[in-house]
Amino acid sequence: MSSRGRGVALALAIVVVALGAMMLLGAPAKDRPLDPHSDESAGTSALVVLLRELGAKVDLDVGQPDADADVALMLRDQFNSAERSRLKSWTRQGHVLVVVDPSSPLNPPVPSFQDVVDDPADTNSD
Repeated sequence: MSSRGRGVALALAIVVVALGAMMLLGAPAKDRPLDPHSDESAGTSALVVLLRELGAKVDLDVGQPDADADVALMLRDQFNSAERSRLKSWTRQGHVLVVVDPSSPLNPPVPSFQDVVDDPADTNSD
């Protein structure tokens, strides 16, 4: 494998090395969106297989990421405020949390199109 290929593989592995640390709470359902055990169209089992093939250590655990995890992927946020606070502390220690759930309070708000268009700080006018 070329050094570029190894770099890509390593980057992918780092992004989701603790994939399961933030997985869905509760019993897995085959049709649940983003379920890492599901082969259905909205499942993410293919991502798990790909990451393992690339050499990543993928844990499908529920809960807080391990202290030795560099990166965690949160597909669905079902944490309470105290758990989110611990996650924020974990990231302040240099770890990376990738939040996929758009409704998670951990996701920064995304401005609407209108907010962007109406932004008075925009000095790029025609």
